[in-house]
Amino acid sequence: AALIRNVASRSATTRPSWSGRLLFALGNVVLIVLSVSLAFALTEWGDRRAQAARVDQALRGCAVESEGNRGRIESALAHHQEVVAPIGSGEQEGLPLRTAFLTDTAWESAQASGALALMPYETVAVLAEVHEMQSLYITASSDLVGLLYFGNVFGSAQNPTDVSGYAPALQDLIFFEGELISRYDAALALLPAAVPPA
Repeated sequence: AALIRNVASRSATTRPSWSGRLLFALGNVVLIVLSVSLAFALTEWGDRRAQAARVDQALRGCAVESEGNRGRIESALAHHQEVVAPIGSGEQEGLPLRTAFLTDTAWESAQASGALALMPYETVAVLAEVHEMQSLYITASSDLVGLLYFGNVFGSAQNPTDVSGYAPALQDLIFFEGELISRYDAALALLPAAVPPA
């Protein structure tokens, strides 16, 4: 009986007060709020890292694509400048046209993945100019090919191989090729700054 009284008196004296219970409950609430806040912060950090990786991948793709397209345009420009020179002299028979095959897969992928919306505005503006100029080039080269292969629109009846009438259209194509090269240069100047080396 003395043992039971001794245990009962100890539990009565060691029982926490209301203020102690309140502090304990508040401590638990604070720990729960901190845990939830930390979980949200970690999720947001992970999302930002995933977005940054998506943007980095899109920028790298645009850089690789721009370099490839620039090389193809540069080759076509050199060829067309050689071809246009002898047109007026009558030495040119036929018009060996070599338009560049341009790709826009990286641009389209950046749009579809949402990476374009996360890129710096200046980078998007320059890449959009490149894409627009590529579309104009494709249209101009398609029109010129149509002129060449669907009848001798500019040649004379006496000399159907006379291609002197095509010189202005070829000059337009050369202009687009030169403009595209300068647009690619502007894009490539921005992309290395936007894409840190791996």
